[in-house]
Amino acid sequence: MGNTPNDDVLDHILQACPTSSLAALSLVSSHIRILALPHLLRTVSLDRNPQELLTFLNFILNNTQSRNVEDPDVDHRTEILGAGRYIVKLEIGLLALQTTVRVGDRLVDAENEEYPISTWAPVLTCALAIMPNLHSIFIQGDVEEIAFHSPDFALALFSLPRLTYIDLWCVGLVASNRFGHAMDLRKDVSNLQTVKFNVHGDLEQLDLTAGEGMGSILCHTRGRLTEIDLTDCNLRNLLYDDESEEGHNEIKTPLIFPNVVILSLDSCDVSLKALASAFPALRTLIFGFSPFSHRNGPSQTYKVSFPSLVYIKGRYKDLHVFLDSTAAHNHLRRMVVDFPWSSDDDDAMPVFAVTRAVPFLKSLHFTHSEVMPLSWWEALGRTLPHLTYLDILLAAKATDQLDLLVRLMSDSPLVLKVTKFYSVHPGSSQLGFCAPCICFPHSPGECTCNRRRYKSRNPVFAHSTGHCTFLCKEHTNAEVYRHLQGNRHS
Repeated sequence: MGNTPNDDVLDHILQACPTSSLAALSLVSSHIRILALPHLLRTVSLDRNPQELLTFLNFILNNTQSRNVEDPDVDHRTEILGAGRYIVKLEIGLLALQTTVRVGDRLVDAENEEYPISTWAPVLTCALAIMPNLHSIFIQGDVEEIAFHSPDFALALFSLPRLTYIDLWCVGLVASNRFGHAMDLRKDVSNLQTVKFNVHGDLEQLDLTAGEGMGSILCHTRGRLTEIDLTDCNLRNLLYDDESEEGHNEIKTPLIFPNVVILSLDSCDVSLKALASAFPALRTLIFGFSPFSHRNGPSQTYKVSFPSLVYIKGRYKDLHVFLDSTAAHNHLRRMVVDFPWSSDDDDAMPVFAVTRAVPFLKSLHFTHSEVMPLSWWEALGRTLPHLTYLDILLAAKATDQLDLLVRLMSDSPLVLKVTKFYSVHPGSSQLGFCAPCICFPHSPGECTCNRRRYKSRNPVFAHSTGHCTFLCKEHTNAEVYRHLQGNRHS
């Protein structure tokens, strides 16, 4: 009889195996299946169809047991054994929430919906109740419907003692109210550190109030939170600046988030003064569509500051208003302009107003809708004396333009450690120059790349040309240049 590694050695080997290998090894024997199951279930991502989701949930329920344990310190304690206790991270993608079929490169709604949300939402609630080690959950849509068809869903979710991360899409009034009530009941159990959610499409905005609905989650967890990501929310009742007298600049905020270092806001209503007061330790600020910043804009005489801020991301004009309305930018080191920076922006505001406001910037990432002349790059370089990393996505109409830019940059005053260029050919079926950059066609506002679909109002991520602009971003300046040279001589 051959020597068989002991369980400790096998467990160490299984830790290093990818999911595909774990699945194959679990078929070798029942013993190895038992050893492989904890590693196989540690991270679960469901993104095919509702049938797969329901099958998985039933597997968890059928392979998990609970038993009462005597504990002198606790009146009643239940121990979970089996499959449910192994799940640490659960992701439910959009395709798992609705019945769709893939036809070629497109996703088409199925004619007959065999697994409506009402059939599996209560099953999901029961399965969550037996996942005591769940740390992270991501549900990419239909949270409102899940909460409607399963009233105990919110309570089951916030009863998980190790849950630190939630990312919930399409939260409506029903879900918000039930989440708030559940958090009020389980606030002593919650250990949330990251809260992300966006709002159901039927609502223009979700009003957040301390102690009510989703605002209750932020209120009760504010001392532990380190990251917040909100879309389509009105925060003025949660974070407000009250000026009782004209010209009086005293800021009053009902909540302080002392440990939040990452804040992302998209289509939210709030004031910059309230943000500065509520998030004193903020290091990363990401603006999506942010018209609120222009209502508190550069005309104000009192400028707030974010003394710990090192990274900011947003549209060029939003960044300009933010920088012009705030003070103390010496700590800012990284900036991402996530909407095309065009010559129209330069005409509408002082040239390089954004880069001039951050004198110690070291990393700059932006998209430009045209190839600018050398004088433009020279002027840009003079505003960024400390820049060491430049990442540019250019809408070049021909490779000759990008070839010219690569040559011009070698003579520019920018002294950089790393420079990246990506060419985008407008109207072309191929975005970028490499095969991995080619994305599946899709309708405006939807992306099926990597079997995911996103809805966005941002034309950067959803072109009317029907092609996605996400690129692989793995190519250096030299690689682009070699590619251009090869195309020119071929």
